[in-house]
Formats: sequence, C-alpha cells, structure tokens
Amino acid sequence: MEKRGPNVKLSLEKQKRLVYAARRYYLEDQKQSDIARELGISRPMVSRLLAEAREFGVVEIKIHDPERQSDALLEQLRQRLSAGCVDFSAPEDAWQEDAAVCDEGILEKYLETGTLEDADVISLIRHRKVFPCWFGSALKLEGVTEFLRGVDRYAVPPLYPSEFGGKVFKIARDPQGVRLTYLKVTGGALKVKDLLTNRRPGLPEDQVWEEKADQLRIYSGAQYRAADQVPAGAVCAVAGLSRTHAGEGLGFETESPIPLLEPVLSYQVILPQGTNVHTALKQLGQLETQGFAAAAFFDNDDIKALGVAR
Repeated sequence: MEKRGPNVKLSLEKQKRLVYAARRYYLEDQKQSDIARELGISRPMVSRLLAEAREFGVVEIKIHDPERQSDALLEQLRQRLSAGCVDFSAPEDAWQEDAAVCDEGILEKYLETGTLEDADVISLIRHRKVFPCWFGSALKLEGVTEFLRGVDRYAVPPLYPSEFGGKVFKIARDPQGVRLTYLKVTGGALKVKDLLTNRRPGLPEDQVWEEKADQLRIYSGAQYRAADQVPAGAVCAVAGLSRTHAGEGLGFETESPIPLLEPVLSYQVILPQGTNVHTALKQLGQLETQGFAAAAFFDNDDIKALGVAR
C-alpha cells in the first residue's frame, strides 16, 4: 500500500473521526468494539481508522529502547570524558574485554585466560584506566542492586599507613565563634586530646606550634556529633587548634604547595566611626586563615588590604 503521509489533505470530518478513534483507543484505553458501537460502524472499520491515523500522522508511535539509549550515552561519555568508560551493567564477558584493552599487560593476561580477575579490575579502576558505568533508574529500581554490588566488589578502600597523618583543608568558625580546623585523617587515627604539631626538619623554632585536639566533630550538614576517635579516611573538624591553616600537613603529611594566585589589587579599608582598628585588623586576619586570598596590614595608621580579583 502506498504511504500517503501527513501531507495528504483530509476533509475536516475525516480528521475529526480519526482523532476521535485514536484518542479513545490510545489515550482512553477503550476497546475497538466499544468505539465501533459509539461511531455506528463495524469493528474492522475501527481498525482501518486506527491504521489511517498512523498513516496520516495523526498518531505517532515511539519506542524507547533502554539498550540503545545507554549505548548512545556511553559513547558520549567516552567522547567527552575518557575512552576508559566501560558499561559494567552489560554481561560480564562483554565488558571484561572492553576493560582489558585499557592496559596492555592486563590485555595479554586476558587473551591467555579469557577472563579478568577482580584484582585486575580493581587495579584498572584504582589507576584511573577504567571508569565503571552502570545504567538504570533509581526511580524505577532498575539496575540499583547491580550498581551496589559492583561498588561493593570493585571499590576497595585504600590501605592507610598506621602512622598518623592529616591534611588541613579549611578553617572556619561555628556560630559561637569557636575556631574549627577541618582536616582529613590520612593515616593512623586522631583521638581527643592528642597533641598535634607542625614540627618538621628545617622549620624555624619560632614557627613551631604544639596544641591539643580539644574536640573532634563529625559534621552532617549544620549538625555534628562529637567523636572520641577519627580513623584514617574520615573527615572531621577539630576544636582547640589556633595556628593551623588551609593546606597544612600534620604528622607525616607535608605542606601543600603555595597557591599560584597572588594579590593584584590594593584597598584601603574605611571603618565605621568609633571602630577599634586593632580589633578590625584581627578580624580581617581571620579571613586570611580561612582561605581567602587576602592579607591585611597597617600603613600609616590606616588598614590596607591586598586581595586577588575574582
């Protein structure tokens, strides 16, 4: 039968009949026999009307194939991010070959044995040669179990040394004004009342400090719980430290490189009348310790500030 398509002119009466039959059948889920009775025609004639509705473009049927959608999305990920993006939601024998080609040594082993061991997959992921992808829908509970099993199987936590280490990444204050040092424990464990120091070879004695961790806080949003001990791999806020700064290394950790940003603008700070300049300078100094690229100082009894344009 010749495909006439939506460009063929239909009478208004014909269009109305096609729309009515299509709406009742596809949208309102009515039986063809019921539609035939309503229109006063035979059931085969209703089938003919529905066929013509598709033929003339009154009805368009689209099939959303999840498999084809995931293939297209995976290709986009590979083009925009990395060729190492591998679909772990595919059958295991299919994705193992895609993963093996990301490393020559593992590929040779795969060609000999025909399979990948979990240790090989973990190594590929840890060295950022393979980026596992799972496709599904959390709303429809599709692929969720497979994703969680994959994370449990291949996302092995790193091995931390027994010696204490910590990296400071932020300085802040809570609503009561308590100074908090946010750090990640990268080795050993941090306990309440532990003595922390920045002492290391080559550091002048007048720059060395030793202070106790008075309180360890584990934050969840604005709320926190006090902890007696924080293990390696966890992040916490420490109260009681007054001389730490962002980027500082504690224990075996070293100091982070000095930021490449340098102050490029100079400002004069005009304080409200009656403000104590020494108090204002101290408060501006708090901004500097909290990671702002700025520094404040006295210049002929005025406060000057250097800051980086952002």
